[in-house]
Amino acid sequence: MSKTVFVNSINKPSQERDELHRIIAGEQLHTLFQPIVDLRAGTILGYEALIRGPAHSLLHKPIRLFEEAASHGLETELEILCRKISIRTYAELGLQAKLFLNISPNALVNPGFRKGKTLRYLQEYGIKPERVVIEVTEQQKTHGYRLLAEALMHYRSMGFTVAIDDLGSGYSGLRLWTELLPDYIKIDKHFVRNIHNDRVKTSFLTNLFRMSSATDCKIIAEGVEQRAELMVIRKIGIGLAQGYYFAKPETHPLSELPSTIFAESSWEQHFPVPLRSNNDLLKIARQVEPIQAGMTVSQVVDHLQKRPELELLPVLNNELPVGIINRHQFFNRLMATRFGVELYGKYPVSKLLETRVILVDIESELEDVSQRLISMPVPEQAFIITSEQRYHGVATVLDLLEIITEQKIQNARHANPLTLLLGIVPVNHVINKMLVDKRTFSVAYFDLDNFKPYNDY
Repeated sequence: MSKTVFVNSINKPSQERDELHRIIAGEQLHTLFQPIVDLRAGTILGYEALIRGPAHSLLHKPIRLFEEAASHGLETELEILCRKISIRTYAELGLQAKLFLNISPNALVNPGFRKGKTLRYLQEYGIKPERVVIEVTEQQKTHGYRLLAEALMHYRSMGFTVAIDDLGSGYSGLRLWTELLPDYIKIDKHFVRNIHNDRVKTSFLTNLFRMSSATDCKIIAEGVEQRAELMVIRKIGIGLAQGYYFAKPETHPLSELPSTIFAESSWEQHFPVPLRSNNDLLKIARQVEPIQAGMTVSQVVDHLQKRPELELLPVLNNELPVGIINRHQFFNRLMATRFGVELYGKYPVSKLLETRVILVDIESELEDVSQRLISMPVPEQAFIITSEQRYHGVATVLDLLEIITEQKIQNARHANPLTLLLGIVPVNHVINKMLVDKRTFSVAYFDLDNFKPYNDY
C-alpha cells in the first residue's frame, strides 16, 4: 500500500504536467460567460469570460490549471491562449455587450509578454477594443506599479477600458485603485454576501461607493445571490452587479434578463410617500461661485489650483448654465497628453465641456429628480439647481441619495412592523403637504373584519 501511494505521488505531478502541455498545444479550453448587470437600465453591461479546462481533466478547474502553469513557467502562454479562446467564443456567439477579460499583473509587466496579441485577435474576429474591459486580478502580489500603469496606458491608448477584479481579496487592492485609476472596480463577493444582515459591510461598501464617485470609477458588486443583497446594493447607489441571482456562468449566456428580477419588493413601491422637495433641494445646493464659458483653460487651471477644495465648478454662458467642470476629469483630460495645458491653454473652457448638463428646477420633487438621473444613458455625478432658469447652486448625486435615504429611513421608522405598511405619521405628513399645497385629494379608510387571523397566518 505504501509503495502504491509513493508511486502515485510521483506520477500525479507528471500526469498534470503532461496534461497541461496537451491542453496548451491542442487549445483544449472552453469559455463560460457570466453577465454583469446594469441595475439602473435593467440590461446587461457585459460578460466576464471564465476559462475552464477539459471536462474530465485533472486541470478542469481554473485554480488548478493556473497553479500548474505557474509551477512550469507557462503562465503567459496559458493567459494568451485563454484570451484567444475567449475572444473567439465571444465573437462566435455574437454577444453585443462588453467583454471582460481577466489578465494578471505579472503577465502585463512580463518582459517576454507578446504585445499586440490581444489586438490581433480582436481584429481577426471583428471586435473593436472599445468593447473590451481588461480585468486586472489582484490575487498575485506585485510591486511594479509603474510598469503596470504603463502597460495599461498602452491598452487604454488603443481604446480598452480597465477594471480591478476582486477588490479586497488580494494583496494591494486600494493601492492598485489609486495607482491605476481604473474605469471599474469589482468588489469581492465576501463584502456582498449577507450584506443585508451586516452593518459593517454596508458601511464599507457605502464608503467605497463615495470613493468611486470621487475618482470617476464605477463599482461592480460581485457575488449577488439573494434578493435582499440586491436591495441593499441598490439603496447604497451601486449601479452594476454580478452573481448567481442574475445568472450562472454559461457557455451560451442570456442576452436579456427577465424584468422581474429588478422589481422592487419593498412596501414603498406599492405605497409610495411623495418625497419632499423645495427646502430639501435648497439644503443640498452648494453655493459655488460659477465661472463664465469664455474663461480660458489656463485661467481655469489657475482658479482650481488656488481653490483646492473645489471639486465641482459650474459654468455659465452669461446667466444660462451650460456645464459643470469636474476637477478630477478636467485634470485627467489635460494630463492625458504631454502638452495638454500648452495645447488647450488658450482655448475657452467651453471647448472641454461635456455637451450634456442636467438642470433641475428648485421646485422639483426629489423622486422626479432621482428618476431622471437614473434614466440617463450615461450616469452623471452632479447636476445644476436652477431657480427661474437661472443658476442657484450645484449638487451631487450622492447629496441627493443621502437626503432621499434619510427620508426613507424616517418613513420606515414609522411603518407598521408586521406589514411594513405606512403608519399614521407619514400619512399625516402627506395629508399636511397636500393641504399646504392646496391640492385636491381623497382619503379612504378600511376597517377589515377578522384581521388578526390574517396577521397570525
